[in-house]
Amino acid sequence: MPRPISWLPRLHEITKAVTHSVRSHYDRRDIEKLFELQPRAAQELLKLLPSVQIGTSRLLEREVLAEFLLRVRDTEDTTGLYEKLKEEKAAVSKRRIRSLVRRDLDAVSMTALPQSMTLTRGRLEVNFETVEQLAECMLLLARVLESEGGEFAEAYEPSARHERA
Repeated sequence: MPRPISWLPRLHEITKAVTHSVRSHYDRRDIEKLFELQPRAAQELLKLLPSVQIGTSRLLEREVLAEFLLRVRDTEDTTGLYEKLKEEKAAVSKRRIRSLVRRDLDAVSMTALPQSMTLTRGRLEVNFETVEQLAECMLLLARVLESEGGEFAEAYEPSARHERA
């Protein structure tokens, strides 16, 4: 009898993480963390699916991983699915990677903006001593806009009433 698949009870959680991820690819360590697997098991999962070879490492495209998770969700026989994937002899892709996003960024709240950044309706002021400080502030602001764009617009976008005044 084959060993039970340890991550199967967390399938929904894993699928949600992959679906909402900004990553383009996952490596073995990412698979270990995501599926809570040991290195060898993560490597076996990478071998099972079509991956991209970069040097000595295999990278798994997010779309390929998402498709695999949907196939697992839709099957009643996960072990049989594994065997079917082995029979398909998933080939390593020879195409080049055009862009690579290696990690997810956590959502950032407006309350996390630094004190060196002053915001009022329609105005932004940033005080900095080095270009690195400026870049950190701009990155933080971009992450806030990504996670709380609507709230940010309501709080700081000039309204028609404020523009006339």
